[in-house]
Amino acid sequence: MITALRQRGAASSALPFVVLEGHFGNHHAWHMARPCPVPRISTRRSDAALYWPYTARYAGRGPHRLDGSQLDGRRLPAQDLKATTVEGHLQTRLYQAQLRHQEFSPALHVVIIVKRHRPRQAWAPVILCRSARALPADLWRDDDGRRFQLELNVREAQPYWGVDDFMHVTNTAVTHAANLAWCMVNGSHRRWRDVRQSHPASGLRDLTAPCRGYTYVPETRQRLPETPTPMLLPPIFTQVAG
Repeated sequence: MITALRQRGAASSALPFVVLEGHFGNHHAWHMARPCPVPRISTRRSDAALYWPYTARYAGRGPHRLDGSQLDGRRLPAQDLKATTVEGHLQTRLYQAQLRHQEFSPALHVVIIVKRHRPRQAWAPVILCRSARALPADLWRDDDGRRFQLELNVREAQPYWGVDDFMHVTNTAVTHAANLAWCMVNGSHRRWRDVRQSHPASGLRDLTAPCRGYTYVPETRQRLPETPTPMLLPPIFTQVAG
């Protein structure tokens, strides 16, 4: 799939890297994508079995040890700290290092984002792995953050624009249904931009609710014993759609 995307986008722009969801942050997916020369970025579980390289002296017997102590998000060396930011009560620290994993043959380029709520002393680490090319930690974090907009679009397309509903099995039907869903996502965002100028707190449900109201009013009117006068229809539309 990555190779097909590179071929399709070769004429317009190069593919600098591939950001994988945390589900693919395992050695099976990592090795499957190894033939593709594009660098890969993926998240790993906070309790992943990552180890520091072994730095002690060789004891003179037995195999050379490669793995040192296991990664502990609470105790990270100060020399690997790259940046610290504070926003209100939330402190964010960026660490960057090369760590080892028993299921990965080469050492992994790792960025560890540690978020700490200072009054409560609660903390949560986020581990990002990259297959090649160690970049600055802040650029690496921004590259991984680009996938969140895609995830948000998928979450909108599933319940609102029919991605969960279509049950097609042919390539053409699936392509049409998926393209229609993404078209609705783009159209809703364009409409959303206009609505938020007058209602900043509006959401996607605020866009779909008036459309449902304008659909229900004509359906209800056709089932009335007597059709209301035209002068009564605008207030009815306004009341139901609002």
